[in-house]
Amino acid sequence: MYNSGFSGTNRHPDLTLDASADSMNMTSGQSSPASTDYLPAEPLRLTRAQIEARAAHVRKALDIEPGKPLVQAVQNLGGQVRFESSRELDLVRSGSIDVDGPGRFTVSLSTLTSPLHNRFTLAHELGHYFLHSEFGARKIRADRGIVNEKPAPQQVADIEADWFAAELLMPRGDFEPMANNGAMVGHLAEHFLVSQDAVRSRLKSLGFAS
Repeated sequence: MYNSGFSGTNRHPDLTLDASADSMNMTSGQSSPASTDYLPAEPLRLTRAQIEARAAHVRKALDIEPGKPLVQAVQNLGGQVRFESSRELDLVRSGSIDVDGPGRFTVSLSTLTSPLHNRFTLAHELGHYFLHSEFGARKIRADRGIVNEKPAPQQVADIEADWFAAELLMPRGDFEPMANNGAMVGHLAEHFLVSQDAVRSRLKSLGFAS
């Protein structure tokens, strides 16, 4: 049986963001100032292997081990995490990122989605930061809305951010051996601290039978 490495995931920072916002210098229910000079996330049009290589580099640089909290990594980069309280807004998007410059960005998460979903969304938005804002060199705004309603370039950028997030949270070098050794979906989800849907998607992308 695989051990997740956590003796009480309800206390894990990524799973208690809303309860510990004040202690983590995070805000809740406040909107970013309106701005018209944000650029959309433009895709790099790299292969999945190339995107995963970049995610692996970031993971090593930030010392993000499987199951390790991402909130500290965001803070170390100079970013902030906040929660959207508007139900109308949250019903059409589950997260977003506003990048104002190097080390100046805000990730917004939904109050209506699960902690594990928010953890993957946080990794996805970090993908936009590292890939599409070029570490803050480009002032961008991206959100996880309804993908097929976005312009084609932004759909591709979202796919790249998902590839980045999957490798950041479920590194191929750790994930594949466990899957090859027969680890069940639930064990993989617990070990990497992701949803079972995220595990199934990762298994499919790596060629494992569903």
